[in-house]
Amino acid sequence: MINLKKGQPINLKKELNVSDFRVGLCWDPADEYSPKADLDLSFVVLRNGKFIQDEDLVFYNNKFGVNGIVGSIDNRTGEGDADDEVGTVNVDKLDSNIDKIIVTASIYEADLRQQTFASIKNAYIYLADNKTGNKLCEYKLTKDASEFTIIEFAEIYKDENGHWNFKTGEDGFTTDTQDGRVVAANQITVINKYI
Repeated sequence: MINLKKGQPINLKKELNVSDFRVGLCWDPADEYSPKADLDLSFVVLRNGKFIQDEDLVFYNNKFGVNGIVGSIDNRTGEGDADDEVGTVNVDKLDSNIDKIIVTASIYEADLRQQTFASIKNAYIYLADNKTGNKLCEYKLTKDASEFTIIEFAEIYKDENGHWNFKTGEDGFTTDTQDGRVVAANQITVINKYI
């Protein structure tokens, strides 16, 4: 298994020999006394570099909006040793105009609960072969993300040669303005970058 560094790209076919894979998000509560943070794994799908329709946000309430992607189960606490949130991607089944998938991790109801990524620990994302179950690579979140309520944890993108790649990241957001109100950043914040 490959331990990825921040910003490190990896070619899915050449380096991992995979096109059908699971994307897992795992975390633990920061401590036993604080309210448990609920992280949500989402896929923001771009077509020719743009977000063009609501169905292209794949998450626990829209698991099957895009052919080739299945949204995540919803674990609300991060407790236990099993995977906390898992979605699947099969790049061979994606529409030809899809060229990037932003993988986000966000804190559910961050405003109400007054939580950021400081409310969790041991967060990481991984890819596993959907056929064999073998974990192929993982990336551990750094402390740089502690102030955020949503993070662009990774992107799955097609390069200029048409090859699919996976690249880690930690572009994060704390607040956003929606309908004239300042709210905790969420998936809409990410989508607005790509409209």
